[in-house]
Amino acid sequence: MSVNACVALTDDGSAGWPHSGSAVLVPENSTYPGQFQVIDGLLTVTIPAPAGSTLEFLLYTARASNGHISKGVYNLAYGGFFDSGYLAFGVKNGC
Repeated sequence: MSVNACVALTDDGSAGWPHSGSAVLVPENSTYPGQFQVIDGLLTVTIPAPAGSTLEFLLYTARASNGHISKGVYNLAYGGFFDSGYLAFGVKNGC
């Protein structure tokens, strides 16, 4: 199954690392703002989202260098259920 979604990252250093900040899905589909960090070339994005009476987390991980994000993996975790798979990033401002 293929799903297209966009994640907007605001790189302002606010999440503890020089390349870090807020992360939101675009358009914002009832998700809470998340955060991202690039540490030693590894991009991690965590976005919480309401899922009924629980909270699910969207997790994205990929290598990043000089403004380029490589293929990576995603994880969706909620209520004891986990889903994961491959992740590909498109062009900047592609949404």
